[in-house]
Amino acid sequence: MKRNDYINIQAPMIADLHLKGNELLVFALIHGYTKDGKSRCRVSLNYMANWLCTGKSMVIKVINTLEKAGYINRHDYMEGAVRCVEYSTNYEALLDRVSSGETVSLEGVKKSRGVKITPASECAADGG
Repeated sequence: MKRNDYINIQAPMIADLHLKGNELLVFALIHGYTKDGKSRCRVSLNYMANWLCTGKSMVIKVINTLEKAGYINRHDYMEGAVRCVEYSTNYEALLDRVSSGETVSLEGVKKSRGVKITPASECAADGG
């Protein structure tokens, strides 16, 4: 994490998408890199863990929850012999769903049991 890095939390992330805590911070971090709708977030789990002041296992749990709920997309690819992962958000699509009257929430995903998502390996890249 660089001294001038920041996360921009937008009101709809809280009010419309019902994000809070670590889910809010990870979503906002990823969205900061992908807000143009074309770019992808390519930061390490360690980088995200530093933002959350927690460990990689918590970051993996949060990413899996956000992905399963459709808040973010995982993009796996190979870079030489290393399997890498990048992320993007579905922010605009989620807000469109809210605008059409649909309720968007992570609660159903967080309450579901028996589904295990194996995290992809990560690149060593920090920042983006």
